[in-house]
Amino acid sequence: MQKLILTVLLLVASFSLLEAQVTQRGAFVTSPSADEEICLSSSIPISGRVTNRDAVMRTLLARFEIRNMVTGIGTFSASITLLDVPAGASVDTAFGQYVTNPNLLAQLGSFFACIHVFALDSVGGVIASWPFADSACVRLFGIRTTSLPSNDPEDNYSKTAGGDIPDQTRWVSIGATVVDGDSETWDPPPPRYTPEGGGVGPSNFSDPVVKMDRSDVNGKLYEGSGVGDTLASFPFNLTGQIKAVLTFDFMRSGKHLYPDRWDVSIMTGPEQTVLNAKGEVIRPGDSLILEFKDPSEPSCNPSANGWRRIAGIDGGHDLEFQSFWIWMTDTSATIRLTDGQPQTIPLDRNYFTDGFRYRLRLKANNNSANISPADDNDPWYIDHFTLMIPRRPELEVKWARVVTPYTKIPFSAAAALPVYLGIRSIAEGFGIPTSIKAEITDEGGNSVYFQSMPLNSMPAGGDTVIRMPDWNAQSVIKTSSKFTVTGSLSSSSFDEYTQDDETFSTYFSNIETGTDNSAFQEFAYDDAGISPNAGGGNDIPFIAQITGAGIGFQNGSGSYAVKFTLPFADTIQGARIYFAGGNPAPDAIRISILEGNPNSCVPGEVVQMSGSPATIEEARQGGLFNQFWAYFFPKPIVLPRGVYWMSVSQLSLNTMTMGGDLSRGGGVITVADDSRQQIAPLYSSPYGTQWSPTQNNGDVSCAFAVETMAGSGNWSEWMPPIGFWPTNVSGHSNQALSWDPTLTAPYIKAGSFMPMIRVIAGSLQSVHSGVTPPANQDFGFGDIYPNPFTPVAKAIKLSFTLTEDAPYSLVIDDEFGREVRVLAKEKLEKGSHAAFWDGRDDAGAYVPPGVYFCRLQTADRTAIVKILVVE
Repeated sequence: MQKLILTVLLLVASFSLLEAQVTQRGAFVTSPSADEEICLSSSIPISGRVTNRDAVMRTLLARFEIRNMVTGIGTFSASITLLDVPAGASVDTAFGQYVTNPNLLAQLGSFFACIHVFALDSVGGVIASWPFADSACVRLFGIRTTSLPSNDPEDNYSKTAGGDIPDQTRWVSIGATVVDGDSETWDPPPPRYTPEGGGVGPSNFSDPVVKMDRSDVNGKLYEGSGVGDTLASFPFNLTGQIKAVLTFDFMRSGKHLYPDRWDVSIMTGPEQTVLNAKGEVIRPGDSLILEFKDPSEPSCNPSANGWRRIAGIDGGHDLEFQSFWIWMTDTSATIRLTDGQPQTIPLDRNYFTDGFRYRLRLKANNNSANISPADDNDPWYIDHFTLMIPRRPELEVKWARVVTPYTKIPFSAAAALPVYLGIRSIAEGFGIPTSIKAEITDEGGNSVYFQSMPLNSMPAGGDTVIRMPDWNAQSVIKTSSKFTVTGSLSSSSFDEYTQDDETFSTYFSNIETGTDNSAFQEFAYDDAGISPNAGGGNDIPFIAQITGAGIGFQNGSGSYAVKFTLPFADTIQGARIYFAGGNPAPDAIRISILEGNPNSCVPGEVVQMSGSPATIEEARQGGLFNQFWAYFFPKPIVLPRGVYWMSVSQLSLNTMTMGGDLSRGGGVITVADDSRQQIAPLYSSPYGTQWSPTQNNGDVSCAFAVETMAGSGNWSEWMPPIGFWPTNVSGHSNQALSWDPTLTAPYIKAGSFMPMIRVIAGSLQSVHSGVTPPANQDFGFGDIYPNPFTPVAKAIKLSFTLTEDAPYSLVIDDEFGREVRVLAKEKLEKGSHAAFWDGRDDAGAYVPPGVYFCRLQTADRTAIVKILVVE
């Protein structure tokens, strides 16, 4: 995933507010001014200008009212009769004072202040048919100091005629709207609400989030450059404080797919900054600016130059919400983004006053410059604004997922599906242990997985991804293919300020679940589906420039390879390969299994197997093109647990025209230069999220490789951090871009296809596709006996298995995650082992009755078992 860019922005940017005076020629509000903030309590003059647009003298009635935009409740009303106004004449009219009271909630929020003009007849009645009746309105904001701590999960959003807006009792919102995060973003932060429960708020959103873009609440685009919505907080009293924490979550672009050259038809999302090889900006990005109100400015209506820039977030494209965190003192601010290290900047002003305010301002441009493709509104999605004085721990469960990079996996791989939780420490780093939980339920709501794990410490503002014990889903995937993955805190004491201690996501198993043992069990990355039809998934034009014609090596040989990981020893039977119809000749191909390395993006040598050759040469099957076709090794190959590659080589000089899938081949240019270019793959998060309604996403940036010539060993990374990517441009076998190096075109198209190779591994009826794993094959705990147990009567035996020679630790934790006893820390050989716990802690005292957890941990694996201690 593209790295976030954090800068302290010092440039002056133009900024235009939503036009607030909606007027015709006959009426004009002169006081209050457009978008004026009314401090509770205060007294402001109310006045307007009335013009008789009729051709004859008229007696006019001018009526002024102030009415809440959300509730419709009026807070001020006054009328004045203007006698004998000459034709075309204008009259300035005062309606008195609008006196506010801080104890009247009706005066808090967003308002329209409107003047209406009517003509009266000779007896004082309104002439209903008078064609020159006019109205004009400005927007007002009634604000007051807000209490701390402040956390806004957007549940209390407000509904107006123009659209849903952020809570009017907390925010001055110029154009920002509230939308359903479940509909418009991937995996939004908690709290989450189910549709069955009716959602939350006036529009029943499952997860409301704030949307900021280049259009106002009515969808009208702002004029000019460096423009966009603004969202300003009400004032806070920070007098006497010495530190404060401000955080929020954000996603750039929302729920979009990024296939090869994804911005050909529309420039999706806020554009990121593009540099040249010297680090100079050759295209500025669309930024989200954080600003603090200058302490010398009043709490209400600070001047246009009364806001100080603190930081900016560059534009880009996200597949998950990112975190912004800032720790403030009276002299400095420490800022952290999800992907970055903390950065401390000096503050030249002390912001700890009785009128502290912050705001977000979108600084975006129409980058299409009126040529194709068009730019969208550069949307940002924001959630969980939190301002607090950090005196207690505060944790946020950001997400919970079962993560695989594949669109289809074999049944054997379902025995060890990785489960991850994303946790963030919002306040200071805590030293009091707690624990986190993960639960998986099937479509019927039945629990099929439950694990708890201690969490001992986290850095302030830091994100921590925790791998829970793997999920063995083999017993449930035949009855359910859709699962809900829920993550939560075990203790509510670590969620004092906010409502973010539980969230969930959806996982689709994508496994062949028929009863026929001959069904193909495969590792697949393409989007052709679990059981692909002819023509499915291939959308590359290449040589023939006809979609579906395929990819390949023109007038030369070469190889494509796909990476796959075996969680256990398994049997590889062959590969299913999609050969397109651009060249239906029965040319020679070679299929091989190659060694892999978790830290490398290219394959190694051919796997050496005694009596089972890991490579075959065949002719492409005549007539069986434009579909997946299976090629089997003469004898199935048993491979130990590990990382491997499956390669397909073209041995002739004819174009191979393999199928090419575009679904997850998108990238963005971060450095553009004639000799040096950098393309950040969009699907590169190892923890991913969904990229389609029924499929899952993990990191595919290191999943493919290309070799020229075939057998040369000259493998290249498919999505290298520097240089071109492979693509379908005719005549360029290693060319990824369609762009102007001088950037005379304001947009950049980048990306790559994915070769359509599926590794055949596994069997529906065998746990490990015909391989019978030895008793010590699976990492984790075996028999635990007795359980429950009474410490003074008998020790509990803890049987466990290591799958490789490694240092390990065996630790007892209580139900709050506090370490009670270290049973062992040493290195053991792989295999079966046992340890005993007598129920005592490290000090030698017996532990009280209750729930405890035994944690088996190596450098990259963790297993946990629950123990019940009784009297």
